[in-house]
Amino acid sequence: MLVDAGDIIVHVMQPAVRAYYNLEELWSARPARRTKAAKAA
Repeated sequence: MLVDAGDIIVHVMQPAVRAYYNLEELWSARPARRTKAAKAA
């Protein structure tokens, strides 16, 4: 669900969807470890 309240936008996700997109890792200050597949690409 996406709620737009003017200056604030709230995106509420189900736990399975949240785990799939893994936004905390995407937005973390520390870069994620690269896997072998990512290094080969």
